[in-house]
Amino acid sequence: MKKLFSIRVLLPAVTGLMTLVLATIFAIYATNALERRDAVKRIPVIVDISYDLFAAIQDFRLERGAVNRALAAPDAAGPEVWSEIRSLRTQSAKSLDSALTKLSGIMTDGIDTAIPINGLPLEPADSGERTNQDAVFT
Repeated sequence: MKKLFSIRVLLPAVTGLMTLVLATIFAIYATNALERRDAVKRIPVIVDISYDLFAAIQDFRLERGAVNRALAAPDAAGPEVWSEIRSLRTQSAKSLDSALTKLSGIMTDGIDTAIPINGLPLEPADSGERTNQDAVFT
């Protein structure tokens, strides 16, 4: 009668069990690595959006500075000042629309649609649509 706990039985059983445990650990680490890789893919997109938002902030600051200069001037602003303000307003609107368009394309986990910021839609305004930015110049 064979012994149940002989070296001939225990050595292959322990080796097989260790191999199975090691393969399971590798599979768990592989799935974690795949999840991290998918999460890291979003980082360049988020950085690109951050750059666009920063550019929009800079454009708004330039526009605000031009308006403040026009308001602080002792005489009425001339057409060249209004032209500069219009061009700065157009540039800042383009920068913000670019950032919001990219931001609307990001899908959040568990959410099917993009979330509007402060109740504002994330789509850029149509070129023929009248927006509140046009109210200054009419």
